[in-house]
Amino acid sequence: MDKKLIESEAMAIVDEAAARILMPHEGECLLCYVYRQLTEFGCDGTHRFARSFRDCTAPRATALLRNLARAGACCCDCEIFSNAYRLGPRPLVLHFQRATPTESDQNADAEPFLWCQGVRRGSTQACGNWVRMRR
Repeated sequence: MDKKLIESEAMAIVDEAAARILMPHEGECLLCYVYRQLTEFGCDGTHRFARSFRDCTAPRATALLRNLARAGACCCDCEIFSNAYRLGPRPLVLHFQRATPTESDQNADAEPFLWCQGVRRGSTQACGNWVRMRR
């Protein structure tokens, strides 16, 4: 095979996987999306995941970052969970066992997974998993 063709196919596979990981799920709320991305990739000191969610799901929500700043998340995505919102009293958490447990997992409990309770399309509101912190 031609080296350029192999590189092109590899880049297409990587781009497709990245899009699948970084795209909000159908009906997923802003906070569950940002929480999922922060858990996977960490915070870089910006609102990259909040912006990404807005651009993909709610492009008309031009005041999103301003509203997050008023709520206490002025500088980055992780401030959403340290200053503005917390898990509510009854979040929807599922527990999954890994498909291929390692030796250290044999005695471990199932991994918790936060499941979004859903919002209407185009919304930047939080689902029922989250409650606003009082400031």
